[in-house]
Amino acid sequence: FNAPLNAPFLGKYIYVGFLPRSIAARRSIQGYRAGSKDWEFNNCDANPNSYIAFFYNNSPLQTHSYHKRCCYNKYMRNWIDVSTRYSLPIPDDYFRFFEMHMGGCGGYVVPNYGTFSDIVGAVPGFRFDVTCSDIHCHHGGSCIIANGSPTCLCSSGFTGSQCKEKIPFSCKDIAISKGPITGEYLIYSRTKQSQPYNVFCEFHQTYGLTFVSNTNAIIDANELFEIKSQVVVRHLRNNKQYDSILEQITPYADKPLTVKYNSFAGFRAPLNAKKMGPYLYLGFLDKDTAKAKNTQGYRVNDADQTFVNCDRNPNSYITFYFNPKSNLPDGYYKRCCYTPLMKTWLDVGVPVDPARQLPKSYFLQFEMHVGGCGGYAINGYNTLANIKGAALGMRFEL
Repeated sequence: FNAPLNAPFLGKYIYVGFLPRSIAARRSIQGYRAGSKDWEFNNCDANPNSYIAFFYNNSPLQTHSYHKRCCYNKYMRNWIDVSTRYSLPIPDDYFRFFEMHMGGCGGYVVPNYGTFSDIVGAVPGFRFDVTCSDIHCHHGGSCIIANGSPTCLCSSGFTGSQCKEKIPFSCKDIAISKGPITGEYLIYSRTKQSQPYNVFCEFHQTYGLTFVSNTNAIIDANELFEIKSQVVVRHLRNNKQYDSILEQITPYADKPLTVKYNSFAGFRAPLNAKKMGPYLYLGFLDKDTAKAKNTQGYRVNDADQTFVNCDRNPNSYITFYFNPKSNLPDGYYKRCCYTPLMKTWLDVGVPVDPARQLPKSYFLQFEMHVGGCGGYAINGYNTLANIKGAALGMRFEL
């Protein structure tokens, strides 16, 4: 290529050459392409200039004087006039003093002079392609081109742009991979890994709690619920959040609580399962145990709350409905049975520290049913009219 005229004056430069001297040294049609269009000139004297040079010296004290006598024309400015405004501006110190030289009768320009008096400088951008050969997909992942870009398809159990991250299936996995920092996280269903969902992970010194947001994902409750002796139910009342620790009453203290997703196997069916499911089911006493005419109930914040099952009706549960269709509950709540037992566990709830408060999307409509003469209630109605929902906190070990 031909040397830039300002090389002796300004030193280091980036050289963008179009036609090598062997081609440019011809009396032929030459030029450049910009804005999807060819901009051409006829090399009149076989002068083989065909370049733009961008100089590192951005404050030239002395330059070649050629620009004072030649050769500013519309052709030399076409690439600027067809340019489009860039939405992500480059810092000013990237823009360089440059010279452009074409021909043999093409033109010669520098910024801040002649028809380029409004141009302060320019910067070359070098294009590169990223292909699958540039990407390493870890843990057995494979690379494909999707929408023109290389993308890793991760093997089961891994995620991330290069499949480096182990997919979290629980808050316990979050604690191991990212540290036990209380907050909202995205985890995945082991049953169907294409269904991520949000959980709120609350970490304490030796244990943690998992709260599930309203979601359509399939949830593996066994993955989230390890310590089955108690749960925390957080409810929303007058825009404030309260915690109640629920356990079995003392006579059944050795019987674990049960949490199921969209299932009540071994327990009494919730009345609104078909209308408002899917749901999380918190079972206290299974059907075989709850059908006895004896003292039953729940324990809240270290105090037993009991009733006597009068007719062997084996209801012993709280159901938290995801209710994706926003259906109204079955009308049973209109005639039965808002007993004091339905409200006690809410009344003794302890205010939640602001740092641990849940987003509103975690509070679900719930149905509580115990007995045979224990009670039945849906929040939002009757004595629970001011209860806007509840969230089930499932405990796990750290």
